[in-house]
Amino acid sequence: MLTIIIKLLLIFIGPLLISIPFTNQSSIAILLVVVATAALLQYFNHRTLTIVAVALLLAASFFIPYFIAFLPLLCFILLEFNPRKSLVLLALPIVFNHSYFQIETLVMILMMTLLAAVIRVACNQLRDLIVENKKIRDNSIELQLALQRKNKALTENYEEDIYHVTLKERNRIAREIHDNVGHLLSRSILQIGAVQAIIQSKAFKDSMSSAEELYELREDYIEDSIEVIVEDSIADSIKDSLDSLQETLDSAMTSVRQSVHNLRDDSIDLQEAITKMIQPLTCEVEVNYDMSSEIENNVKFCFLGVLKEAITNISKHSNATKVTITLKEHPAFYQLLIQDNGSVQTEASNVGMGITNMEKRVETLDGRFYINTEDGFRIFVSVPKSTS
Repeated sequence: MLTIIIKLLLIFIGPLLISIPFTNQSSIAILLVVVATAALLQYFNHRTLTIVAVALLLAASFFIPYFIAFLPLLCFILLEFNPRKSLVLLALPIVFNHSYFQIETLVMILMMTLLAAVIRVACNQLRDLIVENKKIRDNSIELQLALQRKNKALTENYEEDIYHVTLKERNRIAREIHDNVGHLLSRSILQIGAVQAIIQSKAFKDSMSSAEELYELREDYIEDSIEVIVEDSIADSIKDSLDSLQETLDSAMTSVRQSVHNLRDDSIDLQEAITKMIQPLTCEVEVNYDMSSEIENNVKFCFLGVLKEAITNISKHSNATKVTITLKEHPAFYQLLIQDNGSVQTEASNVGMGITNMEKRVETLDGRFYINTEDGFRIFVSVPKSTS
């Protein structure tokens, strides 16, 4: 926009330097030719076209002296593409027409041409700075976007690493509880059972010896009966305490086992388990996994059970060359799709135990189980999310 304004000023200032009369048609024609040429060069903005047009106007100035009034404009246009070696040609019309104009007029035209050259150089530098600024801005935006993608990737990797570390730690804790606390509790329960057996055996022997003494020493019957009753009461008291202790240990053992099972269930990574499960397959396997890390354990084991049965059937009975496994999590339900391109060789009514087990697993969770044998074999499972 700035260059257009400068060109318009040079178009109207040039004729004032040499006092071109616009009363005849030739002067108006010269002005229109210059304006049209400047407009076309501004529109096309082509280096070769600019040089040719400027050369033609300079050549015309040898025959029509009034064209030298537009030398500042031609200089401004020519320097847009930095052909500085061609600036010498601008002095030729002045030298050739020195006898047609006064020296003061030629000096003014020359000074105005030099001023136009200085302005053009400044405009070129400004243009280069604007272009460089746009490049820097674009590069900064690209770097910012790249940095955001990198931060997002690092965050996702960090969260994934935290998730896997958490699963491993849960598995380690479950193993430690099972190997240490569980064994100690089991040992304590066995020891309590042994003590109870010893007490019962001792009480039986004491009662038998008391009976023999009653037959042999009738005179001490009352005294011995009192001792037996006291011993029995003591034995019963110890037995009650041991029974209570055993119930406590049994409850603790049940709680530990439940905690260990929960930790182990939580430590299973569904995606990793699927990756290990499909390794025995010799055909091409594509897994599309779109599930969050927080998956209900019952859904997790249901999908693993269905996948295990399906993979077993594929490896034994299918001639498929490609298997696609898709797991998706929706706002209200989980979805599992297993499909292959193998040919189905069994009748629809001949349903094996594996398919029946898969269907029962899904029905236990109030899910839906479908089988489609068109164009391969397809298993579709849909399990609703828990509302609790």
